[in-house]
Amino acid sequence: MSILNLFSKRQKKVRGEVTDVYSYTKVPQPLRVQLVHIIMAAIGFENQREILRSGLADQVYAMLNSGL
Repeated sequence: MSILNLFSKRQKKVRGEVTDVYSYTKVPQPLRVQLVHIIMAAIGFENQREILRSGLADQVYAMLNSGL
């Protein structure tokens, strides 16, 4: 079954009346918490792994903090 591109919807898009459902400027707090847990599980944290003793994790966190 195909999705119809109705004339009325095309006209709203042309006039700029279509609102975007998603917000791209604010990251919700629950997502931020999930991301922190994912990053900590992937990279680790202080005294967790051998890779941390080499200082590589600190470099990765510094790079993430600087915005890549």
